[in-house]
Amino acid sequence: MNWKDIIKDTGIEIIWIDTEYSEEGSYIPKCMLYPNGAIVLNLSLHCDRVEFVALHEIGHLVTGRGP
Repeated sequence: MNWKDIIKDTGIEIIWIDTEYSEEGSYIPKCMLYPNGAIVLNLSLHCDRVEFVALHEIGHLVTGRGP
């Protein structure tokens, strides 16, 4: 199972933010707008970093620890 399958199975939204966003990624906990939570990923991430950052942010959901 890859990170895209995990995202699909959990119903987490992916939000891509432009290069003005200073973080590589962030986790948004469950809320009215994103009932399953959301992961923000920076569009300027190198393709080799996307999987690592996405899995790191999924970890916040799995562990129950906020950003």
